[in-house]
Amino acid sequence: MVSVSKLVEAGAKKIGGFGEETSAKVFGRDAPDDTITKMGDGDILVKSMPEEEVVELNKIIADTGYQGPALDFGLDFARIGEIFDRAELLADDSGRLIGNLMEDIKVQNKALFKHMKRDKQSLEDLLKLAEAAGVDSMMYKFLKMKPGQMAPPEDVVGGIVAIVRLTKELDHGVQLALQATGPEKAALMQQIARLGAIQSNLSAKVSGVVSEYGRGLAVVRNVQKLEGLNLKNYSEELTDYIKGWDEKSIDFNTMEEGEMNMKLLQYTQLSNPAKAKYVEKGAWAKSYDVAMEIYINALLSSPVTHFVNQGGNLAFQTQRLLERGVAGVIGEFRSKMIGGANAELVTDRVFMGEMAAEAQAIIMAQKEAWTLMGRTLITGESGDFASKIDLKNRRAIGKEDNIGKIMENAGKGDFSGMFYDVLGVATRIPGRFLASEDELFKVISRRRVQYREAHKRGSIDYRLALKAGKTREEASNTFSQTYADVMTNPSSDVLDMMELEAKEMTFQSDLEGIAAKLGGVANLPGVKVVVPFYKTPANIVQNVWDRSFNVFPVARAIKKGIGPKGSGGREFDDAMSKLATGWGVMSTMMYFASGQYGDDIIVTGTGPTDKKARKIMTDKGIQPYSIGIKNDDGTYQTFTFSRMDPMSGLLAMAADMAYYMRDSDLSEDPKLYDAMMSAATLSASQYATNMPFLQGFAELMTAVGNPYGEKEDIIERLQLFAGKKVGDVGMALSGSAQGRMTFGLGTYFAEQADIPVIGATSFSGAMERYSNPTASNTMLPDEYIFGTHSTELHPFLQGFYKSVQEAKARHPSFSDQLPPGLDFWGNERKQSKGTFEEFFNPIRTTHDAELTPLDQELIRLSEVDAGTFSMHKKSIEGVKLSGQDYNDYIYLINNYDEEGRLPGDRGYNPEETLLNTLNSYMDPTTDNGAFYFGASRDKDKNAFDDESRYNLLSAEVTQRRSYARKFMRENVGRIREVVEEKELLKSGY
Repeated sequence: MVSVSKLVEAGAKKIGGFGEETSAKVFGRDAPDDTITKMGDGDILVKSMPEEEVVELNKIIADTGYQGPALDFGLDFARIGEIFDRAELLADDSGRLIGNLMEDIKVQNKALFKHMKRDKQSLEDLLKLAEAAGVDSMMYKFLKMKPGQMAPPEDVVGGIVAIVRLTKELDHGVQLALQATGPEKAALMQQIARLGAIQSNLSAKVSGVVSEYGRGLAVVRNVQKLEGLNLKNYSEELTDYIKGWDEKSIDFNTMEEGEMNMKLLQYTQLSNPAKAKYVEKGAWAKSYDVAMEIYINALLSSPVTHFVNQGGNLAFQTQRLLERGVAGVIGEFRSKMIGGANAELVTDRVFMGEMAAEAQAIIMAQKEAWTLMGRTLITGESGDFASKIDLKNRRAIGKEDNIGKIMENAGKGDFSGMFYDVLGVATRIPGRFLASEDELFKVISRRRVQYREAHKRGSIDYRLALKAGKTREEASNTFSQTYADVMTNPSSDVLDMMELEAKEMTFQSDLEGIAAKLGGVANLPGVKVVVPFYKTPANIVQNVWDRSFNVFPVARAIKKGIGPKGSGGREFDDAMSKLATGWGVMSTMMYFASGQYGDDIIVTGTGPTDKKARKIMTDKGIQPYSIGIKNDDGTYQTFTFSRMDPMSGLLAMAADMAYYMRDSDLSEDPKLYDAMMSAATLSASQYATNMPFLQGFAELMTAVGNPYGEKEDIIERLQLFAGKKVGDVGMALSGSAQGRMTFGLGTYFAEQADIPVIGATSFSGAMERYSNPTASNTMLPDEYIFGTHSTELHPFLQGFYKSVQEAKARHPSFSDQLPPGLDFWGNERKQSKGTFEEFFNPIRTTHDAELTPLDQELIRLSEVDAGTFSMHKKSIEGVKLSGQDYNDYIYLINNYDEEGRLPGDRGYNPEETLLNTLNSYMDPTTDNGAFYFGASRDKDKNAFDDESRYNLLSAEVTQRRSYARKFMRENVGRIREVVEEKELLKSGY
């Protein structure tokens, strides 16, 4: 009877093997070496071994010791053994033998030591050595080289030189053969075939050696992690140690035992490679990796995040398909311009059929794409090992991520290992989903490249066949053969394109230049909390740049030449298509945003440049980067377009440019073009910092820049920021431990035990927004901690407790403990509509958004630099207000009448509340309105400018704030104590 463990093991193998053949088919031939990453500029990155491999290596070293072959000292050890075993061995024989052994060691290592100490050689020096050796000699060396055999650097350079020279010979021979006829042509063809065979073998050998160098670099990089191993020091120390150990200088038979022991003990002080051990991470580093793994995945746990990711990938796939079609049109037009009657023979171009080929690939790749998406869900790893999660160690908890392997280990009885592996899998569920979503689009992208290249290369061969004089039927057969070859056996350059474009289409391309260096900074310990994601937003910004203002690829293509003799034609077509499509999208959005549909459709970009004015819009439900459709009642339903990158960046810039140009006339002031472009650049920067990926960076910039005019100095604001980031990580860890990591059992037990364990993730935040559409006030509570009021704690602790408050606001079990969030006018702010649709809809929508005439006037005054209402201060007499205090303060400001009376007071006039009074200035039929507008129209009667108008409105706010502050000073104990103390000090007591 089959045991349960065997059944589990068999099932595990079945699950673990799901999609394995498909993965090998799609990724197997060009899956990158996990230790080496090829960069676009030719550089390579050599990665260190994952931590779990380091641990396993140390375990093997400790358990079994070194099991490799014995070291070769250059002597016949069998013969040595025979001599030592002989009873008649003479003392002088023994001494001579040992002396010879030591001398041989010196001789054997002398050249190596010298080689290790040699000066570094420049590429120029290596070329000189290669030239001296002769190209023929170098070719012979490589052609006779065995697989896996290494070569010195000068030989590698010489091999490359030989390849280049042979290529030139082949090029020349082909041109001669094209012009020759008869026997001469046949003879040239024979020579070309022979030369091509030599070149093929030579390039394969040189390529193999280069690959060995790459693998060698990986080994060297990992050897650096061996603690207690310094090969250079060991070699030098051993050389010094054995100096003079030969039969001419030492008589081992007469050497005293004490001297021998001394010499032997000296050896024990040498560096000891036998004690080498791979350096394992310390407890702090491991804890940091675990914390970051939990934190990053907590940020990704909202379902909306994953639908946004899928929506962005789908939008980019559609955009690139459109761009391919535009590139084909550009290529066709350019070919006719430069080729004339022979336009059909131009091959350096994008072909019209490439768009159709890619569209066909999207359909044909669906089965593979969904299969490998499922496989990634099981294994937790993408087929190309790339990911949007910027962590050096993406598997800090547990050793295994493959569900099939975990089940297999469980079937073997490894339950303790299974526990940690399952814990790790549960922690990384959001990242697993993210990788699976990207895998779907990676497979589609790879097939798009393959189908496109098959069509392109077939089209080129078709045209070359016509040029060679073949019939169209023969040329069509050539097309079919080439197409089939690429589809069944793609070359290495096609495989490279497939890999690179799959990363590009999912915003995972390896960064280059300054972006790569900044990425290294983003991965430093501590910085990851501020910039949890870097590669993805950097790729998005680069793609927006390529479709808006990046003309450099076009210039490079023109420099290469886009005519018959150039090599930049295809590059030109592709770069121009990106710009043409990008500006086409931007122009369309500018048309909508410029008011062509009146007020029935409004488009918002970044919004007012002043953040305080921008807050007026957001508090009213007008979202940035959105399109608003007017309802019958005059309100707007808004739809965001900010989550479909990189298209969103183009739309945002267009909306901002239209907003800037709405009241401008470019024909009257040409300088406005420069201002418009500056506005677009500023918009791109603002859009980038508003990405959810860069939320932490935006918070840091707010702490440094102080756009809301908080009273704290920069040091205090940075301390608040640091405390909040520490709290954010802590709350993410706590929220994950209660929910996903324990499959909800943590929350259940905490509730049953009535223990208020606070923590939140983006998933709990989505749940809270659904259950409670009203936003919460996350200011510090009206409580005392350690005998100190929460608002009087050290700034770092205030930042930490601010994070705790935000965690409460993002958890359904705690948000009702917080007071509601209020806007400037005392209305409760809405954070959602409370509909289930918001769990998965990547397009955020709002209802009943409205900008009143007062809102519009305040925004206008801000845009002309007349002034902007600041949000009400969060402290009085230097005493920070709690969340409830602040809500009370806002209530008082908005409910006092002009005479300082509150509801319930005798003579209270509700028509004179702050909002009613300010609205009266917007109505020309009222006395206030007639004064406000009349004064601006009649310049002969005490006219005043926009700044004076703003001061008029601001005076009403200042008056109500004065009444409210007086009330708070008299009725809030903490504030009253401070006021009384100041009065005592002023009186001299």
